[in-house]
Amino acid sequence: MSHEIHKTLLATIVSLLLGLAAPFITFAENGGATEESRSINPVCPDNKLLSGKLITDVSWSTLFPIRIAGVPVGGGDVPDGAAPARPMCYCLDNNGVPELGSQLGMFEPARVIDVTRVPWCAPSLGGVMLRSSPRAIGGSGDAEKDSTGKSTFHYTYFAFPLLVIMDLFVDEYCNKDGFMDMDLMYISATDPTWLDDELAFHLAPETAWAALPVAQAMQPVDCVASTTGNPIKKFFWTAGCWGSLYPFTGNVLTNASAPRESSLVATRSLAALHRRGLARLTMGDDAMCKGKIFPTIPKTQYKMSQFFPLAEVKGDYSMSGRSDESNEDSSNPAPNNGASNITLKGSHFIGESTFTWGEWRSIPAVGEDYSYFLWRWNDCCLR
Repeated sequence: MSHEIHKTLLATIVSLLLGLAAPFITFAENGGATEESRSINPVCPDNKLLSGKLITDVSWSTLFPIRIAGVPVGGGDVPDGAAPARPMCYCLDNNGVPELGSQLGMFEPARVIDVTRVPWCAPSLGGVMLRSSPRAIGGSGDAEKDSTGKSTFHYTYFAFPLLVIMDLFVDEYCNKDGFMDMDLMYISATDPTWLDDELAFHLAPETAWAALPVAQAMQPVDCVASTTGNPIKKFFWTAGCWGSLYPFTGNVLTNASAPRESSLVATRSLAALHRRGLARLTMGDDAMCKGKIFPTIPKTQYKMSQFFPLAEVKGDYSMSGRSDESNEDSSNPAPNNGASNITLKGSHFIGESTFTWGEWRSIPAVGEDYSYFLWRWNDCCLR
């Protein structure tokens, strides 16, 4: 019965997306970045977010489980830190009077993060350059050939409340940050601390603690925990297998793994926004009625899925790269790692080893900029 409900909900989402995507496809073909504009700015690719890829390249199964009145529907586990399952809940109105409601919780697609080598580049806006700047050019380094021993990336952070746009599952009580459509929220190129480790330290002095050997020794522990689906919330200074979250800059030690480096940069951007009060806690009893300021990143609140250059979608893949399910997109190959097949979940936790979801999701030269969907667990009380 649960499987049938799962399939019915997915079918509903797909049908709504077909109607939603129609104007986006027209925009991408006519009003978006044209072939001519992309040829003028080849260093800023178009990830075709506003197109049919919104249906095919987004793993909608990440929504599950959807917890309704305390009962989980669909597969998957409720993350650590979510509110306890209860059929009823209540919130106080503006006059302090309790309002009864039912509990709702799920991973919702909330943000899109573009991680690029070039400042002001916005792949999610059709590959446009928001401003032309020859300064602060970044790039992915090589651990053996690059004498700097580091990579440098920039990011562009978008609000993308897709369920709110579709008016699906989420009403006004569950929209805790008030965003109603796609909005540009933050650009690293405008942040003077983003490429300056010393300046970033003054805004986050706990960086000194994160640099201690005892703190660094916890990274392998968090790496194992994250890869098994259980990031350690108390280890706020580490992103598991991806490295240290501090300092909050685009400078990362290179190990010739661009998916790992870009994932770390995306997570650092999120951690920095939490530190500055610009990202909120949306899970747990305390956030049931209103998003809360939370100065460290609640890692279990989030999941990520790569959208560009190679989409991370759910499926069973053989060594030849063909899916055992309906999705047989040859542009999304599986690694030839000697295994007969690999099962892809469609999303991953912060700090999860890239060998389980995306070490092969990189294209030299034309696919070195990345876009990630950020899924956020949202506990709310429907009144």
